[in-house]
Amino acid sequence: MPGIARFAAAIALLLVWGALPALAQSSPQYRVYFDFQIKNLTSTADDVAAQAVRDALAQNATQIELVGHADTAEKKATALSLARAKAVKASLLRHHLPKGVKVSVAGVGTADPFVSTGPGAREPLNRFVAVAIH
Repeated sequence: MPGIARFAAAIALLLVWGALPALAQSSPQYRVYFDFQIKNLTSTADDVAAQAVRDALAQNATQIELVGHADTAEKKATALSLARAKAVKASLLRHHLPKGVKVSVAGVGTADPFVSTGPGAREPLNRFVAVAIH
């Protein structure tokens, strides 16, 4: 796995809000990171999705929101961000997310970046799907 992908995967694991008490929220949230111009999950990203399913089961969740993002250097950013969100949904289903849990999927392209950048900037932390469990 390239160095940046390992770094992003580590960040993804740390961004489970329960692991950061100072940022604790009422529902677990994750970020599943992606490589440049790629919509497929790495094995580490798939592990984050599996953990989200375990947390959803433990909390008797009724809804999961998936919002895909892209950096400003990626082509067709809105379509790519939506494809990433759909890939995470597929991973959640592969990990046996209960059928009663509603999953909403959206892609926002380059809107609402994690790291502010200018046009055409490759920023790995802006290539992610936000996962919120309710």
